[in-house]
Amino acid sequence: MSLNNKILLLIVSALSLFILSFLYFWKYNAQKIDELQNIRVQEFQATFGELLDLHGDKFQTMNYDYSYWDELVSFVESKNHQWAEVNLKEPMHVNHIDYCAVYDTRGQVVHYDQSSSALPDLRKRLPLSTLSSAVPLFSYYFIVENGYLIQVFSSPIQPSSDFMRQSPPKGYFVIAKVWSPRYIADLAKITKQSVELAKNGKTYDFLYPLASHEGKAVAHLGVRLTTATGEIVDSIFKTQLVFILAVGIIFVALLSLILLRLVTKPLKQIAESIRAKDPRILGRLPSQHDEMGNIARAVSDYFTNTAVLENYKTVIDLGYIVSKTDRDGYITYTNKAFETISGFSAGELIGNKHNITKHPDLPREFYTRLWSTLLNGDVYIGIIKNRAKDGKTYYLRSVIAPIYSPARESVEYISIAIDVTELFVRMEQIARQTTDSLTGLPNRQQLTEDLAIEGVQSLALLNIKRFRAINESYGYETGDMLLRQFAHKLNTLVSTAKIYRVSGDEFALLFDEGSESDVRSELGRIINHLESEPFDLSGTSLNVDLLVAYARSENNLRMKCDMALHYAKVNHLSFIDFNRNVEIENELKQAKETTALIQHAIKYRRIIAFGQKIFNTRDNSFKIETLMRLVTPSGEILTPYRFLEQSKIAGLYEKMTLQMLACVFDYFKGNQAVFSVNLTFEDIVNNDVTAFFFNSIEKYALQGRIIIELVETEQIDAAHSETGRFIERAKALGCRISIDDFGSGYSNFNYLVSIGVDYLKIDGSLIQNIDTDPNAFITVKAIVSLAQAMGIEIVAEFVHSQSVMERVVSLGIEFMQGYHLHEPEPLETLLL
Repeated sequence: MSLNNKILLLIVSALSLFILSFLYFWKYNAQKIDELQNIRVQEFQATFGELLDLHGDKFQTMNYDYSYWDELVSFVESKNHQWAEVNLKEPMHVNHIDYCAVYDTRGQVVHYDQSSSALPDLRKRLPLSTLSSAVPLFSYYFIVENGYLIQVFSSPIQPSSDFMRQSPPKGYFVIAKVWSPRYIADLAKITKQSVELAKNGKTYDFLYPLASHEGKAVAHLGVRLTTATGEIVDSIFKTQLVFILAVGIIFVALLSLILLRLVTKPLKQIAESIRAKDPRILGRLPSQHDEMGNIARAVSDYFTNTAVLENYKTVIDLGYIVSKTDRDGYITYTNKAFETISGFSAGELIGNKHNITKHPDLPREFYTRLWSTLLNGDVYIGIIKNRAKDGKTYYLRSVIAPIYSPARESVEYISIAIDVTELFVRMEQIARQTTDSLTGLPNRQQLTEDLAIEGVQSLALLNIKRFRAINESYGYETGDMLLRQFAHKLNTLVSTAKIYRVSGDEFALLFDEGSESDVRSELGRIINHLESEPFDLSGTSLNVDLLVAYARSENNLRMKCDMALHYAKVNHLSFIDFNRNVEIENELKQAKETTALIQHAIKYRRIIAFGQKIFNTRDNSFKIETLMRLVTPSGEILTPYRFLEQSKIAGLYEKMTLQMLACVFDYFKGNQAVFSVNLTFEDIVNNDVTAFFFNSIEKYALQGRIIIELVETEQIDAAHSETGRFIERAKALGCRISIDDFGSGYSNFNYLVSIGVDYLKIDGSLIQNIDTDPNAFITVKAIVSLAQAMGIEIVAEFVHSQSVMERVVSLGIEFMQGYHLHEPEPLETLLL
């Protein structure tokens, strides 16, 4: 905006301000006039009411005095009309009373007189309800009859001796006065205001209501006040207006002078900035939207452009990984962030191509496509996998763009990137959690996630029969080799299903598509091929027999398949179809009921912890093994045998574990007892469970007091990175490691050494018969000898009798537990 326009705008603004001020004062004074008028109306209303009361006092007094006249009492009884002519009619006319009437106690007219026959007859118009002992001693009211406004005064007749009016009235005395125009005009003269009987369509300053005997207005007196108040206020307002206009003129003159002075100062400021070549001297001038602002911006732009570009470079260098290359791809610039992540110094990078950080996993075709994009003048945006100087892998999300000369020729390329290595490491960790380390197949966790997809699916569980015997006869390396070859052969045979390894010797096939007949046909072909062709295991040829469970459904597919597999094992079947077996339906019903119990227990925190003491055979001191229990709505306490497997099938196992651990830690934080908790491989690889476990140890200072009992050890691979990291961190926090149920299933001493076991808990199936079964005794004795030689302490569980306990002690076993020594009980009562 030009200066002339700015001056004009300010003058117009000032005038607008004064006009608004004028309007404001106008409205303000108008409001004051209304307020003063309202005050006058209120004051006059009160005065006017008192005036009307004064006018009515004469008639009220007359009515009141006559009602105590003993002769009037006698008249009511005698009805002597000659007496009435002398004593009632004439005095009424003298006092300008238009009506006079006497009524007996029944409301019958004893005497009636009116001043003029032209007036309406009131005998039938007077409300008899006023002639009652229920009405106040004296009353007055208005009625309108044939256009006449009539004021009526009524009082009960009593003898003078009954001054307190305690006896019933002898009759009623009524007088009335017609409000004529002349009578109303007299009121106007007295009040010096305009007073008249109010008419429709006319306006008044206020209306004074005239009430009937029921309290309702039958007419109004309209009053208009004089305008003296408005004239006074109007005079004040004119004085204020003259003052505002005078001040306004002075203000406009001063404002014009100030604007003129503001032109000289900016010009001087701009000239000084040009001479000093310093844009800071301009101050806030460049932000003005006028001629001065335009000149100031033109002066400052040149000075600031270079500084802005330098700031951009600084910010990018601080927050991003930056490099530049020439047209041939040779590095010409790198920032500190690039040197830090790559491990190379600027001297090693500049003059080389980006091949210096190339990762061998990226094919040549990747770089061909990248350079093709740039040479076409486009910007490349994508993830690039790189290798640092020390061989470590890192990932960059890069934006690479050509830089053009004024002639629109690309002269160099700039790359700006951010480090996304942590994201990719996390993704790889997730992939490891859902991938079986031995076969590379998706694991049970991944199967659970895939089964959550809606729609009909088919699932087959393939269990290798007598796999434990293969491990024991040929060794665990041969067993692992068989599992890897089995997984490889499945990959070659299966084309329409996803393959999983869900446990030690159990695989799963999930079919998302295909009719049931097609799926069953495909499954039959796969089974036949697996069972008919032997596996070559380093010179040993083995054939396998399979136990296969199959189910097809939209929901609970894993549960149905697991139930079918369990049913097949119990009944020694090789193949079972859940959908074609009625007996399994009953098991499914039981599974649903168990699932409902688990969900109820989790919701209402009914997963609780019991404890069983583990006694030291040398000094009778004890540790405590914590045991999970579920309390049903009826109060029954269930052991894990009743619900644990179903919780895994229903996907509720993690919630139960976390609730159990919370219960255990909350109890033991308040004492110094040593205790053990049972963890499975599924717990160890679950980030939420392990995070809660380790955080609780540090939070409650439980270091050195916890023994971790590893169950389902056939799934725990010491070489598995997750297992290794878990055990390493647990040991660092003072936890000791115990292997549960040793002597059944996966019992490998080399494995024990590799994970640093502190305790072996010998399986109860060996201990319970140690006093009667020589083979069990020999097996236990051998395990004890080997363990002691390796520095591993032994725990004997299932000590259920005195004879078993004596055998255990005779073998030198350090610890023992069982119902003979102590039955599990709630933690709350354990240490009492």
